Amino acid sequence: EQYHHEFIQRNKDWTQDSELVGLLNLITDLDPHFPEAYAVGTSIYADGFKDKHKALNYLLEGIHNNPRSWELHRIATIMYARHLGDPKRALFHARLTVKYCDDQWYAPSMRRLLRTVQRLADKRG
Repeated sequence: EQYHHEFIQRNKDWTQDSELVGLLNLITDLDPHFPEAYAVGTSIYADGFKDKHKALNYLLEGIHNNPRSWELHRIATIMYARHLGDPKRALFHARLTVKYCDDQWYAPSMRRLLRTVQRLADKRG
């Protein structure tokens, strides 16, 4: 946490913190039930390294280890719908996002996300 915040103080784009990936891999190896590490690692792979394949694999590993993490399912929804152009796969994760979201603050926006992805999937037939 301290290392990451020190990087942010020196650099505008935290997704460029490629050295953090090694620490995140260590964290998830030691505690595979820490969804935040998978979320940050996915962002760094996708935005910093521009490697959607590696980002998706890391995210799916996180979902495998944390199947009820609505936050990871939300990231998968966005990744499939927006970045990979696959709203049908996104719909699967959007439904799980709504199912597992236990945060009253986020629940309404997760339901909106589901409706949006449903419309996208319907357009694709």
